[in-house]
Amino acid sequence: MFSLFWRKPKVDRLKSLPHQLVKDLLMMPEIEEMMQVVRSRKPKPNRRALARAEEDFKYQYYYGGQHTAVTRMPEGLAVLATGEVAIWRLQDFLTDEERRRVTLVTIEAWLHNDPAESEVHETENSPRPAESHPIYD
Repeated sequence: MFSLFWRKPKVDRLKSLPHQLVKDLLMMPEIEEMMQVVRSRKPKPNRRALARAEEDFKYQYYYGGQHTAVTRMPEGLAVLATGEVAIWRLQDFLTDEERRRVTLVTIEAWLHNDPAESEVHETENSPRPAESHPIYD
């Protein structure tokens, strides 16, 4: 039957783009330690809250200190692009509607608890040569 109001469903291009689901990243020992702290704070932690905390810790561990473009999918948080240049290219590719569903995030780098593993980190005000800026990479 023919209808004037029938529309072809839109294909969700965000799902078809290459992406990394944060929940699928490996569980590192540092993340497991933090999860044990979260579990110890509440006697009966909510399963959904634990999954969200694990996802947050993995995101910070793997992508901390980097510019990322992320979106929330039914399966969980998905990273679409990392680095300024890749994000600019992604934004040029997306429609306005798709851009509204993408969030640009720079999360704080993962903190090391072991002083032997600590590194010297630059601050925002540290002078850096222009050649080392991500735009020029």
